[in-house]
Amino acid sequence: MSLKKRHKKVKIDYLSAIKKDVSHIEELKVKEDIAIRNLTTFKIGGNCRLFLEPLTYRALRQVKNYLDTNYINYYVLGAGSNILAPDKGVDCILSLRSLNLFSVERNTSLENNEIILRLGAGFSLKRLISWCIRNGFSGLESLVAIPASVGGAVRMNAGIKERSILDALTRILVLKNRELIWIDKDHFSPKYRDLGLRDNEIICACEFKLQKTDIKSLRDRLLKTINHRLETQPIGAKSAGCIFKNPEGDYAGRLIELCGLKGKQIGDAKVSEKHANFIINLGNAKQGEVLELINIIRSRVKDEFFKELSLEIKIWESRVGEY
Repeated sequence: MSLKKRHKKVKIDYLSAIKKDVSHIEELKVKEDIAIRNLTTFKIGGNCRLFLEPLTYRALRQVKNYLDTNYINYYVLGAGSNILAPDKGVDCILSLRSLNLFSVERNTSLENNEIILRLGAGFSLKRLISWCIRNGFSGLESLVAIPASVGGAVRMNAGIKERSILDALTRILVLKNRELIWIDKDHFSPKYRDLGLRDNEIICACEFKLQKTDIKSLRDRLLKTINHRLETQPIGAKSAGCIFKNPEGDYAGRLIELCGLKGKQIGDAKVSEKHANFIINLGNAKQGEVLELINIIRSRVKDEFFKELSLEIKIWESRVGEY
């Protein structure tokens, strides 16, 4: 048997062994050969060989413990809004999309016009904003049109210049060292677009304190924000949102535009002509094409403005067969 064939056989046995080992975990969905491009807003990426989707926190704790104990490479996926996945695919994804509980908490420590919302990490931010609009609760409206899960938005400290999701956050439920722990927001030292969690710590749920407000004025503010984003961002295009973090005291999009890179295209990957900090997938863009654009942008901005652009998106490596 050739080395190539022998390697392929070992790889198949490895994935089959994982599937068999986790089959006893109750409330865990296991799927094979799932197209990653259908799970991300960029619509880029090959297949995931083993897709693990816990339906409860208990199942999440069990499957994560198994993966970590056996040193199995995997990626954690929420709504997939800031992911650039590899065309070769990956072996294993741990999905949080089914952890989507929703509850309203009221207690005597709150003011009459306040509520606490408790949400699973997989709950859609879009659905959350829609609920706030219908019921007239303010505190998260600045996040309208951000296509993220609640957990992903908290983890990356999503927001705009004036406000972020952490302004309304009270605490988060984290899977840390095999234990589920509620941690107050004040425990963290967040940075721009980063809550400060370690890579192996998973957000399971979040709590927010919101204020009752006039529904009409709330809708007016949201409509104004949405119209502004429609005018300035390629809303509806296949993208991962902003590619780079804004450097201190400046805007990545402004620097990229001044470098004359709006409309720069490699294959089906193109720098948006509406907002230069977006790279859009025209149909069949590859990870390598996006990475080439990223390298060109970084190089030009550094050469012309002596500034290093840091990535806001997460770049997944293939890791196929690494075990």
